[in-house]
Amino acid sequence: RYLYRMLEQLLEAAKNLQRPLSLLFFDIDNFKRVVDTHGHLNASRVIREIGATIQEAISEPAFGVAYAGDEFIVVMPGSNRDGATALAERIRKKMRRTSYLASRGLALKIKASFGVSSFPEDAWDATGLLGLADQAMFFIKASGKDGIAEMAPDISGVDTGSESP
Repeated sequence: RYLYRMLEQLLEAAKNLQRPLSLLFFDIDNFKRVVDTHGHLNASRVIREIGATIQEAISEPAFGVAYAGDEFIVVMPGSNRDGATALAERIRKKMRRTSYLASRGLALKIKASFGVSSFPEDAWDATGLLGLADQAMFFIKASGKDGIAEMAPDISGVDTGSESP
């Protein structure tokens, strides 16, 4: 709920101020293998540690949320697509360098697939931005994982919002 409420408010402010807003939608690659090998409790610990990795990589007013299972969203008010893609790359590299569950005697290497979308280029509402970033993430998942995709708003079947400039 926090994500949707804040995203709506931030989008409205971005429209009024004519400033960009971008978001990242990302998913941990092969997370089921972590669960199957190390159990649900350790998998939950990995999620928390990845949350800490995100917090270390971002600065206000950006914020990140765990979205569903092994998915995360980072919202970046004032950031354009290039800035969002650069942040995604920083997070991706930081995750690759980090050994997760090291405090438990494990050294799990975690990778993720990222999708990027931006206002006003891609969509004018939260549903459109989330949908496009999600589609871009799935494009990377289907293309081999561990990467970042930006996609244009003409993806078939994705609602990019009814408002226009």
